[in-house]
Amino acid sequence: MYHSSRSAKERDVYRQKFVETKVWKSNFCMIGNFFLR
Repeated sequence: MYHSSRSAKERDVYRQKFVETKVWKSNFCMIGNFFLR
């Protein structure tokens, strides 16, 4: 399915960064709501 292992690896890295950013933003929002209460 993959053209090469390199492209698959790059996509995994991109997905990991995307997930980390998403988690960081959700944590930031939860912390912000906690302090705003």
